[in-house]
Amino acid sequence: MECEVIRIGGDRLQSHQDSSALGIVLSLSTLSGRDFEWDGYQLDSVGRQLVEGFKEITGAVYRLHKCLLFSSGQIQAGSYRLAFCGAESVTPVLLALTPLFAHARGASKLTLLGGTHVNAAQSYEMVESTWGSLIRRAGVDLSVRLMRSGFMPRGGGELVANFEGHRSIQGFDLIDRG
Repeated sequence: MECEVIRIGGDRLQSHQDSSALGIVLSLSTLSGRDFEWDGYQLDSVGRQLVEGFKEITGAVYRLHKCLLFSSGQIQAGSYRLAFCGAESVTPVLLALTPLFAHARGASKLTLLGGTHVNAAQSYEMVESTWGSLIRRAGVDLSVRLMRSGFMPRGGGELVANFEGHRSIQGFDLIDRG
């Protein structure tokens, strides 16, 4: 039996504001093994780089013609280096790819080049301290290092994330602050 395609209407989100949403949908598509179609989506440079990153890591196939059609492959553990133009933020990419690398069969290293401290995006410090501590609490063996900061407009930053892989992600209650 063929799986249903995940469909998203383009009238709901603006492409210049939805790279985080795109990353989440790419991850869900890959982990569920379901293709997705985003009607009316126009890939901006961040979206194109995000989709190209997923293509490199999973062997995904995508097509643009009035909509974004995405068919993912399987996540492959390994060492990957993804470069983003200028100061485009790399942190949403890390957040989107983490579930995939957590489920990969083996250790992986992900090097991201671009903006590490960009307006309206998560900074390295937030990713490492707040988000990183929560994701580790969920059972993901992740370490993130800032090798070089990258600010607007130039970028030039570098983050390195190491994943142990093949982990079962655990649920937890987040009731208290801190």
